[in-house]
Amino acid sequence: MNILENKKKFVVTIVLTFIFYWLLLCSVDVYFVVVMKEAPGWYNYINLSILTLPFVVSFIAYKYSGGKHRGIFVIGVFLTGCIVGYIELMWVLIEFHTMIGGQI
Repeated sequence: MNILENKKKFVVTIVLTFIFYWLLLCSVDVYFVVVMKEAPGWYNYINLSILTLPFVVSFIAYKYSGGKHRGIFVIGVFLTGCIVGYIELMWVLIEFHTMIGGQI
Protein backbone atom coordinates (compact mmCIF):
# COMPACT_ATOMS: atom_id res chain seq x y z
CA MET A 1 0.00 0.00 0.00
CA ASN A 2 1.34 3.43 -0.92
CA ILE A 3 1.71 6.22 1.58
CA LEU A 4 -0.53 8.39 -0.52
CA GLU A 5 -2.90 6.76 -2.96
CA ASN A 6 -4.72 9.79 -4.35
CA LYS A 7 -2.03 12.48 -4.57
CA LYS A 8 -3.93 15.00 -6.64
CA LYS A 9 -6.95 15.07 -4.34
CA PHE A 10 -4.69 15.33 -1.28
CA VAL A 11 -2.69 18.26 -2.68
CA VAL A 12 -5.84 20.11 -3.75
CA THR A 13 -7.38 19.62 -0.30
CA ILE A 14 -4.25 20.84 1.50
CA VAL A 15 -3.90 23.89 -0.77
CA LEU A 16 -7.58 24.78 -0.32
CA THR A 17 -7.11 24.49 3.45
CA PHE A 18 -4.13 26.86 3.33
CA ILE A 19 -6.13 29.33 1.20
CA PHE A 20 -9.11 29.13 3.56
CA TYR A 21 -6.94 29.99 6.57
CA TRP A 22 -5.25 32.81 4.64
CA LEU A 23 -8.62 34.31 3.68
CA LEU A 24 -9.81 33.95 7.28
CA LEU A 25 -6.82 35.90 8.53
CA CYS A 26 -7.26 38.59 5.87
CA SER A 27 -10.96 39.02 6.59
CA VAL A 28 -10.36 39.28 10.34
CA ASP A 29 -7.68 41.91 9.74
CA VAL A 30 -9.95 43.92 7.42
CA TYR A 31 -12.65 43.81 10.09
CA PHE A 32 -10.15 44.95 12.73
CA VAL A 33 -8.75 47.85 10.67
CA VAL A 34 -11.71 49.09 8.64
CA VAL A 35 -14.76 48.35 10.78
CA MET A 36 -13.42 48.49 14.33
CA LYS A 37 -10.79 51.21 13.68
CA GLU A 38 -8.13 49.11 15.48
CA ALA A 39 -9.97 49.20 18.81
CA PRO A 40 -8.94 46.34 21.12
CA GLY A 41 -11.49 43.61 21.69
CA TRP A 42 -12.15 39.87 21.62
CA TYR A 43 -11.79 39.72 17.81
CA ASN A 44 -8.07 40.47 18.16
CA TYR A 45 -7.57 36.87 19.23
CA ILE A 46 -9.28 35.26 16.22
CA ASN A 47 -5.88 35.40 14.50
CA LEU A 48 -4.77 32.72 16.93
CA SER A 49 -6.98 30.30 14.99
CA ILE A 50 -3.93 29.85 12.74
CA LEU A 51 -2.57 27.62 15.52
CA THR A 52 -5.11 24.99 14.46
CA LEU A 53 -3.76 24.86 10.88
CA PRO A 54 -1.03 22.23 11.51
CA PHE A 55 -3.51 19.98 13.28
CA VAL A 56 -6.11 20.29 10.51
CA VAL A 57 -3.63 19.48 7.73
CA SER A 58 -2.22 16.61 9.80
CA PHE A 59 -5.69 15.15 10.12
CA ILE A 60 -6.19 15.51 6.37
CA ALA A 61 -2.85 13.77 5.78
CA TYR A 62 -3.83 10.98 8.15
CA LYS A 63 -7.12 10.44 6.33
CA TYR A 64 -5.50 10.34 2.88
CA SER A 65 -2.40 8.32 3.75
CA GLY A 66 -1.83 4.67 4.44
CA GLY A 67 0.97 2.18 4.83
CA LYS A 68 3.68 1.65 7.38
CA HIS A 69 5.25 5.12 7.00
CA ARG A 70 2.04 7.01 7.76
CA GLY A 71 3.39 8.49 11.00
CA ILE A 72 6.46 10.02 9.40
CA PHE A 73 4.32 11.46 6.61
CA VAL A 74 1.85 13.01 9.05
CA ILE A 75 4.68 14.54 11.11
CA GLY A 76 6.15 16.04 7.94
CA VAL A 77 2.80 17.51 6.96
CA PHE A 78 2.39 18.87 10.51
CA LEU A 79 5.75 20.66 10.29
CA THR A 80 4.83 22.00 6.86
CA GLY A 81 1.57 23.30 8.33
CA CYS A 82 3.52 25.05 11.10
CA ILE A 83 5.81 26.75 8.60
CA VAL A 84 3.02 27.78 6.21
CA GLY A 85 0.88 29.00 9.12
CA TYR A 86 3.73 31.14 10.43
CA ILE A 87 4.38 32.65 6.99
CA GLU A 88 0.66 33.36 6.48
CA LEU A 89 0.34 34.97 9.90
CA MET A 90 3.42 37.17 9.48
CA TRP A 91 2.35 38.28 5.99
CA VAL A 92 -1.13 39.23 7.16
CA LEU A 93 0.02 40.92 10.38
CA ILE A 94 2.77 42.95 8.70
CA GLU A 95 2.26 43.43 4.96
CA PHE A 96 -1.51 43.14 4.56
CA HIS A 97 -2.20 45.11 7.74
CA THR A 98 -0.19 48.09 6.51
CA MET A 99 -1.59 47.81 2.95
CA ILE A 100 -5.14 48.38 4.20
CA GLY A 101 -4.11 51.31 6.39
CA GLY A 102 -3.39 49.71 9.74
CA GLN A 103 -0.71 50.84 12.15
CA ILE A 104 1.92 48.45 13.47
